[in-house]
Amino acid sequence: MTKKKILNIIFVFLGLLFVLFFWEISSRIYNSNSVFPSFIESLMNFVNLLKDINLYKSLFFTIGLGLLGVLISIIFGIIFGILAYYFELFRAFFSPINKIFRVIPTIIISILLIIFIKNIFAYLIISFLVLFPLIYEATLKGFLEIDQNIINSLRLEETKGFSSLFKVLFPLASPYILLSVIQSIGLGLKIEIMAEILMGDNKNIGIGHLINNAYNHTFNYIDIYSYALLIVVVYLLIDLVLYILKEKFIKIDK
Repeated sequence: MTKKKILNIIFVFLGLLFVLFFWEISSRIYNSNSVFPSFIESLMNFVNLLKDINLYKSLFFTIGLGLLGVLISIIFGIIFGILAYYFELFRAFFSPINKIFRVIPTIIISILLIIFIKNIFAYLIISFLVLFPLIYEATLKGFLEIDQNIINSLRLEETKGFSSLFKVLFPLASPYILLSVIQSIGLGLKIEIMAEILMGDNKNIGIGHLINNAYNHTFNYIDIYSYALLIVVVYLLIDLVLYILKEKFIKIDK
């Protein structure tokens, strides 16, 4: 292990210690364990929550629905990005639509969906409207950034259609697409949890529903901090998996 990696690991732990220190100081300043518990109290409550089988059902519901929204966004984002690259008129037509998707605040979308749609599709629509522009623009940029000399060579060799797309162009654009996919996974889960909290749908069994219930009904605020710890742990595990996959992708690419 290089000196640089060792220093990075040390500073990661220092960053974690800073967060814990800030949490503890804030808890002591607020001086109300029922509203702002210490990290140790939240951790102990977190361990107790892990014994509840319903917590895992909620976790898998949120992760599953969040990843489904990400998958749908990835598929349509890549397809529309490729279409925008090949057809300039389509790119011009779709440009204002995509900008509207990006500009409208997520909270407004959520409120409108709460009014008109009160089922599982609402969560998928929210995820799609936020993640699709990210993947679409990354895909389009990835293709537009391809060296023009390569494009000219393909034209001279008369390499057309799906052959040039999947064998040459898509691999060259893949770093941009891969980065947007990695970003969208973490963002998608955050959006899913936020949507569950805002909608407060009793039919929903996700983590967001548990947080909403702890805040609005049981007033058990320490559970909220414990759920936050759970979400952090899940994100760290997902980030670790994505990091490993990214490293393997880079090795294969080389």
